[in-house]
Amino acid sequence: MLPNYLCYVNSVLVYRSGGTNRLTGLMLAAGTLALLLVGPSVIQYLPVMVVAALIFVLGIDLAKEALWDTIGRVSREEYITIVIIVFVMTGWDFVVGILAGIVFACLFFVLQASRGRNTIRAIFDGSIARSTVRRHITQRRFLEQVGTQTQILKLQGFLFFGTINSVEDLIRRALDIAAWQRNPIRFMIVDFSLVSGLDFSAAEAFTRLQRLLEAKDVVLVFCGLQPDSAVGIALRSVDLWADNGVRLEVFANLNEALEWSENEYLRGMYASGWASARAFGRAMTGAGESGIEAARTFSGASGSDMGAHKPSTGSGAIPGLEAAGLDIPDSKGRQPAFVLDSGFENSPRRSHLQQAVRMALERTGGDAMMVGALNSVPEIEPENASSSASDAEAGLEGSERERTERRTASSGEQLPPNALPQPGDGQHQSHNQTAIQQRKRKLVQPAPLLTLTFKAYAQEDLGQEFFANLAPYFTKVRISKGQKLWERGDESDGLYLIEKGILKARYDFPQEEFEINEAMLAGTIAGELSFLSGQVRNTAVHAELDCVLWKLDGTNLDRMQMERPARDFSTFFRMLLRVTEEEQECLMSYLVTRLS
Repeated sequence: MLPNYLCYVNSVLVYRSGGTNRLTGLMLAAGTLALLLVGPSVIQYLPVMVVAALIFVLGIDLAKEALWDTIGRVSREEYITIVIIVFVMTGWDFVVGILAGIVFACLFFVLQASRGRNTIRAIFDGSIARSTVRRHITQRRFLEQVGTQTQILKLQGFLFFGTINSVEDLIRRALDIAAWQRNPIRFMIVDFSLVSGLDFSAAEAFTRLQRLLEAKDVVLVFCGLQPDSAVGIALRSVDLWADNGVRLEVFANLNEALEWSENEYLRGMYASGWASARAFGRAMTGAGESGIEAARTFSGASGSDMGAHKPSTGSGAIPGLEAAGLDIPDSKGRQPAFVLDSGFENSPRRSHLQQAVRMALERTGGDAMMVGALNSVPEIEPENASSSASDAEAGLEGSERERTERRTASSGEQLPPNALPQPGDGQHQSHNQTAIQQRKRKLVQPAPLLTLTFKAYAQEDLGQEFFANLAPYFTKVRISKGQKLWERGDESDGLYLIEKGILKARYDFPQEEFEINEAMLAGTIAGELSFLSGQVRNTAVHAELDCVLWKLDGTNLDRMQMERPARDFSTFFRMLLRVTEEEQECLMSYLVTRLS
């Protein structure tokens, strides 16, 4: 018979004898009351051997249930705890056995938790986990390539001295020389959104990790926490999250952290001064004829300066990048995460960044126009259209004469002076006027914006003329900062091309605490999915900055279908669908990362 099990044995005896309802308790109470009234003399008539044998049988059955039936059903640590409890209770005391069970249960819990099986919920890199910012496809392809330098670590549960070791070991392995050569890291993002708290030893471990990462010039980024949360208080208690010069970035959620890291990659690339970075800039400013001549005609910029962004001193801002949406409100005042100076020309991260630029250009064809450079091409307003047109004619006519002179010099032929096209020569005036009119159509918005937005999605080589023919169907819309463009549930009256500014969309869900914000930058489209599907708006959109938009409504879309050739309309519609698919894929990648 197991020691100290008499009360439990009595209960089991009653249950196995058929006492499974409340009547059993009433009968037992009545029998106990009768024994109290009659006295203990009646007990001597009970067969002691039968009662003892019954108790022994029940004790053996309970021992079998505890020691034999649990084999293979509980873990090894739990079985050892059961055996220890049985022997301690038998050899010492019931209370001592309970204390021994509590001590060994805590010990085995620490050992199991220290294995870190459930502490690290998921691991991603920046090529999979992307922010919800809508960027131009050339920038997006670049970020997909360079995103492997961003590592995202999603943690969960309570972090203490037994669980933090697995996190520390994982980061140390990522910084190992062999792993670094295969996959160098620039940003280490740690998501605390599922962490309930951490103790002092875990907070100290993050301090050690921060020093280790800083030695490798890796920026540690925390997200998913607030200063007054349990995690925030623990981190501030070890002076990790404090204004003491520690290189640490903290954001409210994962989306903001990803957005900031993506902006830092673009800032660093544009400010590097590489030939490939200038090619990237030229690819986005239209390295083709129309893009460079547009900038020359209207802003006087030389072609050699296109896309060559230089960092300003002090704040780390790069001229022209604000227009491209690279300065989000949360990033204002932050220092650049890294500077690509000439001292690390052969580093793995620098080489990978250069390779990412080249691959992005190859994948997108390298002939779109830069988002920020749209601001260098002014719109022609009605009151100054004639003067701008005259300037364009003069510039284009001079360019025609220069090209004729260059062809003559290269061929070695000597032409009489009157053979060169003259500005007032009637022989060439008709031809020049036609060429000028065609070029002017390609330079005036929204033709450059259409080229910027759609040409990378075309499956065939589309000239500037194709997009210039689509421009008349778009209407300019200006909205001020903070103004609402549409609300959730509104009718879909059109889609919008963003020429300048930033639009902010909010996706609401039945769960009040679950909300997704999406920023849409210049060179992208807003409202295309609900417009093409004929559904009501599923988001609420407002202007983050003053915006210039170009709207295509249902009436003009029908006009385009009737007036343009069927091939042109189907090509444009397929490009719209590819843009929509690309944007939905980007949004889904963030949702998968957040819900993992």
